[in-house]
Amino acid sequence: MKTGIGHKLFLAIFATCMLVVLTMHLAIRFSFEQGFLGYLQRSAEDRTEMIADVVAEQYADYGSWYFLRNNQRGFMQALRALDTDRHMEHMERGWKMRFWLLDEDDRRLFGHGPVPPGELYRKPVKYNDNIVGWVVMPADDNINRAADQSFSHQQARTSWIVSALVLLVTLVVTWLLTRGFLRPVKRLAEGTHQLAAGNFSSRVPVHGKDEIAQLANDFNQLASALEKNELMRRDYMADVSHELRTPLTLIINPLNDLMQYVSFSPEIKETLQLIKKNTGRMLLLVNNLMDIQKYEAGKTILQKTSFNFSAFIREMYHSFESVAGNREIRFTLDNELPETYQVCFDEAEIEKIFFNLLSNAFKFTPSEGQVTIRVSTITQAECELLPHFPAQYSSILIEAGYLFIEVIDTGKGFSEQEAEKIFEPFYRSQEDIHRQISGTGIGLSLTRSIILQHNGCIWTESSETEGTRFMFLLPDTEK
Repeated sequence: MKTGIGHKLFLAIFATCMLVVLTMHLAIRFSFEQGFLGYLQRSAEDRTEMIADVVAEQYADYGSWYFLRNNQRGFMQALRALDTDRHMEHMERGWKMRFWLLDEDDRRLFGHGPVPPGELYRKPVKYNDNIVGWVVMPADDNINRAADQSFSHQQARTSWIVSALVLLVTLVVTWLLTRGFLRPVKRLAEGTHQLAAGNFSSRVPVHGKDEIAQLANDFNQLASALEKNELMRRDYMADVSHELRTPLTLIINPLNDLMQYVSFSPEIKETLQLIKKNTGRMLLLVNNLMDIQKYEAGKTILQKTSFNFSAFIREMYHSFESVAGNREIRFTLDNELPETYQVCFDEAEIEKIFFNLLSNAFKFTPSEGQVTIRVSTITQAECELLPHFPAQYSSILIEAGYLFIEVIDTGKGFSEQEAEKIFEPFYRSQEDIHRQISGTGIGLSLTRSIILQHNGCIWTESSETEGTRFMFLLPDTEK
C-alpha cells in the first residue's frame, strides 16, 4: 500500500509536535523533581537548625543532657510543636528515625540506630558559646516520605494527562492543517491526471497569491494551450481526412471499371490490382482517422442492435482461417458461451475490434506459431483479479457481469515500456515479420476508443519471448 503525501505530511507534523510535547514533559518533570528535591533538602536543613535551637533551649534549662533521661516527654512535645504534619500520631517514631543527637564527642545521645554514613546535615548545639553537641540529619538525594512521594506521583500523573490532552488536540489540529495545506495540491494532482489522460479541458481553481496559487495559474495556462493545440490538431486531421477521402473514392471506382476490360494484358491488370489495393489501404487509413477523430471529439453515436455473439465470434474466426492457413499458423477458438447468446452492441464497431486485434496477432506470429481467441463471462468482482488489470479502470466497472475476451499469440512480443504506448495513435512497435506492408499504428488506438465507448476496457501483457495477450472487457448485455 502506497503512502500518500497527505499521510507523510500528517505524520511529519504530528511526530514533530509529539516530540516537542514529550521533550517539554520530560523537561518539566526533571525541573519539578530537582526543584522539589531541593525544597525538601532546604526544609530538612532548616528543620535541623530548628531542632538544634530546641535542644539548646532544653540543655540551657537543665545545664546538662539530664533532660533526655528524666523529661523526654517534654522534649518530644517541644519537637512536635515545630511540625505541622497532620499525621502527628506517628511523629515520635518519625523523629527518632529522621535525626540523631550527639554529644561533643560524637557519642549518640538520641536517635534510632547508628548514624548512617554519607552526607549529613550537622548543626551545633551551643551553650554559653560552647559546642556541647550536634544535631545530625541525613541529606537524602531522593524523595522518601510517603506524603512527598504521593505528591510527586500525583504531579507526574497530572503531567502525563495534560501531555495526552495536548497530543489529542495536536492530532486534530494537525489533521485539519494537513487537509487545508494539501487541498490545492490534490486539486493540482487530479488536474494533472486528467491532463495526462487527454482531458485538456481540465482546470483547477486558483485561491490566494502564494506559490501553490501561482502553480495552479500556470497549470491552467498550460491546459488552455494544450486544449487549443488539440482542437487545432483535430480540425486539421478532420480536414485532411475529408480532403483525401473524396479523391480516393473517385480513384477506386474508375479502377474497378478498368479492371473489367478483358483486353488488358496480365501485367496491366496486375498493376491495376496493386493500385486498387494500395488505394483501398489509403481509404481504410483515412476512414480510421476519421473514426478516431469522432471518438476523441465525443461525436460518435453507437448504433446498438441485438445479435448472437457466439455466431458473430464464429464468423470472425472463419474470416481469418485462410490467413492462418496461408501462414501455417495454428488458429483456435475457445468459446465458453452458449450457442445462442444475445448481446446489444454496435456490431460494426465490435467487428473492427476483432479485425484489428487478429490482424495484429497474425502480423507478428511466425509460422508454426499459434493464435487463440478465448471468450468467457465473469462477474464484476472477478474483473479486478484478472492478470495485470489496470487500476485506473476500476471506476468504470459498474455492470454486474462482463464478457472477458482474449486474443493470444505466440509471436514476438514487446517490452513493458512499449506496453504503455501500444494504444497511442500512430505508435508502431515493430515491423510485420511476414514482410508485408507494415501497419499505420492507429488500429489499436481505434480499438481502445471503441471499447471505451462501449463502457469496457482493454489492456495487454506481453513477453518478448512468449508472445502477446490482449484482454478486454465488454458489459454483459445478454437479453
